[in-house]
Amino acid sequence: MQLVQLQKAQDRFREHGLRVAAITYDSPAILSEFANLHQINYALMSDPQSEIIRSFGILDTDESPNNLPDFAKKGIALPGYFFVDRSGIVKEKFFGEAYYDRFTPNNVIAKLFPELLETSVPSVTAPHLGLALRQSDRDVVIGSRVTLAAKFSLPKGMHVYAHGAAKYKPTELLIQSIDDTPVKPKMLKASRYPQAQEIFLPAIKERVPVYKGHFQIEQDLIVLPPREVQQKLNSADFKSNDVIKVSVRGVVRYQACDATTCYLPTEVPVTFELNMHQNDFNRASESLQEKRH
Repeated sequence: MQLVQLQKAQDRFREHGLRVAAITYDSPAILSEFANLHQINYALMSDPQSEIIRSFGILDTDESPNNLPDFAKKGIALPGYFFVDRSGIVKEKFFGEAYYDRFTPNNVIAKLFPELLETSVPSVTAPHLGLALRQSDRDVVIGSRVTLAAKFSLPKGMHVYAHGAAKYKPTELLIQSIDDTPVKPKMLKASRYPQAQEIFLPAIKERVPVYKGHFQIEQDLIVLPPREVQQKLNSADFKSNDVIKVSVRGVVRYQACDATTCYLPTEVPVTFELNMHQNDFNRASESLQEKRH
């Protein structure tokens, strides 16, 4: 599914001078069949002995998942991305911590170019400041790693507190559940906060870290929906073009202050909507499978 998502996102990479390619241990014949089936027009490269995969240190030695056939366990790569410059230097890499943890292409774009975290959610009402929600993806599969964000707009002369302000509530985006199922700690990755400013508060004669103006807080989430949703997605009667809508819920917390007033800590409920798609369970034709054996 990552390869299909990459096909849909490759124009966004091209707009910034980047080209995309993928490499797997599959044979050229299997890759050709897969490309024709999903209308993929970027380069799919074959590494049948996993030599390149090993040289990059991304062979899945954990042999996950356990139900893979023996021949697949010997060559499968950890799923992820390398960002390589024109001179061949690896500038960034994006790999999850488990087999099911897979960056989406749109998430990678948002990491390289934060201003391109473009899938927007309607603004929410928040006291004393502007608050909008953003997300890297709306269409996902089980295991997609997406970025969820809260974008703040503070009036002139107002600030909110950052982590480290001991006597005040720090600004946070907390993801709590998918539908009504609590999010497990292993599903939350890579929180990103802006650089705080330090200001002096004459009233208490202290320096404290704060945020001012316009800024954004981001939280990566591995989408592992409730068990009943996963069962529906994996059922034989689920059609490939069907979707299941799930709601990711959480809260934004902050404490706003202006030149004269420090307001009470505020908690605003937030919701991100996702469309769950089925993973691609189509295998290569039997004749090609036999050749790979």
